[in-house]
Amino acid sequence: MANEKKDVVVKEEEIKDLSIFAVEEGHEEHLDQSELEMPFLKLAQKMTKQEIDGLSPGKFFNTVSEEVYGETLRVQVHGYFHNYTIWSGVKGNGEFRGTMTTDEFRAFEKENKLIRDGGDMTHTVDGEDLRYTDTHNMIVSLPEHMEAGVMIYPLSSTGCKVARKWNTLNNGRRVNGRPTKRYATIWELKTGSFESNGFAYKQVSSIKPIGWVSPELNEFGKSFEDFVTSIKEQGVKYSDEGASPEKEAEDSEF
Repeated sequence: MANEKKDVVVKEEEIKDLSIFAVEEGHEEHLDQSELEMPFLKLAQKMTKQEIDGLSPGKFFNTVSEEVYGETLRVQVHGYFHNYTIWSGVKGNGEFRGTMTTDEFRAFEKENKLIRDGGDMTHTVDGEDLRYTDTHNMIVSLPEHMEAGVMIYPLSSTGCKVARKWNTLNNGRRVNGRPTKRYATIWELKTGSFESNGFAYKQVSSIKPIGWVSPELNEFGKSFEDFVTSIKEQGVKYSDEGASPEKEAEDSEF
């Protein structure tokens, strides 16, 4: 009698205790940043090159899983860092050349004559035009898509205003008069249509805190604290492969 094949996949709701899958403390894998492809949360524009089913301007998407999240998204923020990304070539389709901290860029700006081009600064080095993009990076996860883990949401160009507003709102969150951890709040983002100098683009139109995280999400935030710290310390130093999602600027039509 032939053996019947058994389904090796069990649905999550059929498992009483998911903690059986957790790695025991002290036995975790410690992967180097170079061994991971960091996912980016991006907002699709008219010129976004990624060919993803269901993706259209104004929708959020994951650059690694290629999952499309729609125009409204709930977000848990785990960290923030501010840097300048360096590109060569045409804006929106350039080649990634590295990053600078804000202090490094300010010192560089004092010693060199830079030309403002929209939200960027440009500079010619040995006959090559380089573009320096002011970038505010949120390290986030999506409570309704926990399987995606943490990802980076880079905000540049028109997104800089969004980042400043978001930081201001977060800075006002208090418990018993004390500041709260970034991951203690669930935020709702909504996108909208805008126009500037004849160019139409999509950007976040609404940011609002919709409540505190659950005890489970609070533990989830704690579990990523060390990883988030390492991302912030490195300022996300991309490898050649890891840079590819960023070859399209946040607002590529500018």
